[in-house]
Amino acid sequence: MNYLECPIEGNSLDEYTTRLVATLVALISISAFWLNSIWTVSFLMVDFGVRAFLLRKYSPLRWVAKKIQACLQIPSKPIDAGPKTFAAKIGLGFSVIILACFVAKYTTTAQILLMILSLCAFLESVFSVCIACLVYPLTKKLNHLK
Repeated sequence: MNYLECPIEGNSLDEYTTRLVATLVALISISAFWLNSIWTVSFLMVDFGVRAFLLRKYSPLRWVAKKIQACLQIPSKPIDAGPKTFAAKIGLGFSVIILACFVAKYTTTAQILLMILSLCAFLESVFSVCIACLVYPLTKKLNHLK
């Protein structure tokens, strides 16, 4: 049986804010790719960490996204926060691995991972496609194998 399954948290977020955050993540990931910047990846890692551990109000990217949303007068559309929290945890993991690759001088590997991160963020921002929701059922299957 193929179906989309997402983690449910019970809290809500604004869909358009999260899509704007994804746009910013895509742009920052692309800039990190071109600049080979440890600092840019570190910024992403911190922001993903803040959002992954439910401290969203301290996220710089969320703050910028909310300001953009207000300036453009984009209305709110509530969605469950669970999938976005899970996606932030995946983004945090990616960022940690990318940072480790840069530090270890595995630049090509870091750049490939940055492009994957950029693609996932782009799909979320433009098409509202949550790759985390595609990955989540696999994690549940792996947990049942233990």
